[in-house]
Amino acid sequence: VQHELFQTYIWCCAVNDLGRECTSLFTIDLNERQVAPLPELLLKVGEPLLIRCRAVHRNYKFRIKLSFENKEVEQDHQFEGLEYQPDRSAIRIQYAFASAAGRSNSGRYTCSSTVHPNQTALVTVL
Repeated sequence: VQHELFQTYIWCCAVNDLGRECTSLFTIDLNERQVAPLPELLLKVGEPLLIRCRAVHRNYKFRIKLSFENKEVEQDHQFEGLEYQPDRSAIRIQYAFASAAGRSNSGRYTCSSTVHPNQTALVTVL
């Protein structure tokens, strides 16, 4: 299961008698071109917030960081991972999360790297 956390796209689906509903994990991927306007995630107060920062590079020594309004996400609200590839490149991921989003979680989330240009997404909690 851990290997799947590093994939480019992650989908989660639920099925019941009423049908099937799927959603993709909101990801800022530093290896993809930034789109304009800023990508936006809309949530309702109380819904879980989960954002992923992802980057691939030929040298595993690079670093990534996910920040909220220009401040590093607090340690108890983030986790990260590193996966080595057969060609000696590496995939780094960092997640920021809140079990129940509040309006204070609204703002700009920026994914930065020591080797990639920064990318930003806008989160709005209504």
